[in-house]
Amino acid sequence: MATAFYFKEGLYPNGPIWFLLCLFQVNILFCIIWRINDSKVSLLLFSVLIGAVGLLLSYFSINLYCNLDSALTGIPFFFFGYLVKRTDIISDRKHNIVFVLCFVMISFLFIYFFSRNSEFNFNKFANVLTLYPCGILGSLSVLLLCKCFGKVPMLTFWGHYSLIILSTHYFILDLFRYVLYNTPLDSWWVIFIILMSLYFILVPLLVRFLPYFTAQKDLITWQGKHKD
Repeated sequence: MATAFYFKEGLYPNGPIWFLLCLFQVNILFCIIWRINDSKVSLLLFSVLIGAVGLLLSYFSINLYCNLDSALTGIPFFFFGYLVKRTDIISDRKHNIVFVLCFVMISFLFIYFFSRNSEFNFNKFANVLTLYPCGILGSLSVLLLCKCFGKVPMLTFWGHYSLIILSTHYFILDLFRYVLYNTPLDSWWVIFIILMSLYFILVPLLVRFLPYFTAQKDLITWQGKHKD
């Protein structure tokens, strides 16, 4: 089964798992370039170059196994997250709500007018020039809004355990669709409410009994010095 992920293109028993595999490879790639030189300038250059390779593969419609092409394209986004985490753009600074709302509105307008269809799981993008600006503006908007409004209990819970939800919802969703088919409850919003409510029971059980599987405990840890 494990080899099927790498050697049989597109045969995923759990569709959304492509994202986790891609994220795993992005972590490995970024760790490698971080080990080579962890200065921000070096990481920026490496990230841009690797992202450019991913976009070239997209342009020539070359797909690599296990979504490695998507992982290459995603490296600049990972570097952006790395950079934000190590600066005070978001951290402890209190942001003016008017500034945040204006920033979000401008970002929304930019994304609305300039974004184009993107299929990251297939590494296909209608407009590569706006891919990174739209993604970064959208991410910053969400982070700033979350910083201003603080924690929202249900959303915070789902967000904290989003990887668990991502990797398991596909099977549960299919089961609900089958059981509720042609019934009064056969509606996307009803199924959504039932599914997300169920995770308040499932997540604590999975975290308690499968902590490594649910990424609540690290199998491997590594440390190093960070340089500016």
